[in-house]
Amino acid sequence: MFLSARGCQKRGITIITMGAQFSLSKYKAKIRISMQRLKHQINKTQNINKNVTKKEIITMLREGKDESARVRTENLMSQSNLATSMEIVQNMCDLLLTRASYIAGSK
Repeated sequence: MFLSARGCQKRGITIITMGAQFSLSKYKAKIRISMQRLKHQINKTQNINKNVTKKEIITMLREGKDESARVRTENLMSQSNLATSMEIVQNMCDLLLTRASYIAGSK
C-alpha cells in the first residue's frame, strides 16, 4: 500500500527524499532519531514478552484454559516476530547511517 505525503504526515511517518533540499546533517539526524525510536519499541515489546512466561501458559493449560493459553501464545509469538523485524529495520538504519556520505555523494 502506497501512502501519499499527506497520509504519511497524518500517521507520523517521516519521508526522507533526496530532492533539491537534501541535507546530509538532517538525513543523519532523522536516521538517528528513527534508530532511537526503534530501540525504544524493541525494548517495549521485549518487556511485554517477559511478562508472559512459559510457566503461565503451562499453568493455564493445566487449569483447562486452553483458549486463553492459545491467545497468549499467539500474542507472544507475534510480539517476538515484531521485535525481530524491528531489529532488522534498526540494522538497516545503521547501515544507511554508515553509508550516508556515499548516499550524499551519489545525489
